[in-house]
Amino acid sequence: MKEVYCVMINSEPERFVEMFDDEGNKTTFEHLMTLDYQNKQYVALGSDTDDEEATDVIIARIDKDENGQDVYVTEIPEDILNTVFDMAVELIEAEEDGGATEED
Repeated sequence: MKEVYCVMINSEPERFVEMFDDEGNKTTFEHLMTLDYQNKQYVALGSDTDDEEATDVIIARIDKDENGQDVYVTEIPEDILNTVFDMAVELIEAEEDGGATEED
């Protein structure tokens, strides 16, 4: 299981996270949203790119390590990953459309 440890930064603790891989490499992501799926929590994290229209999105499951700290696990079964990603895209598109969803 691949685990990525995170540390919240900035004065807004829910906004940015620094993630460290198992080799100690650090990357900063913007917290886009937290989603619940099948009694587990997942986060969608965005990484800015040079393209204003595009954002790299990482989906990770939130687990706890032996010390009770949040760990973002990025190895997720493909079917669950696709479902959570689709949920995130739907919420982002609904927000961009002024809150309308397919059910509206």
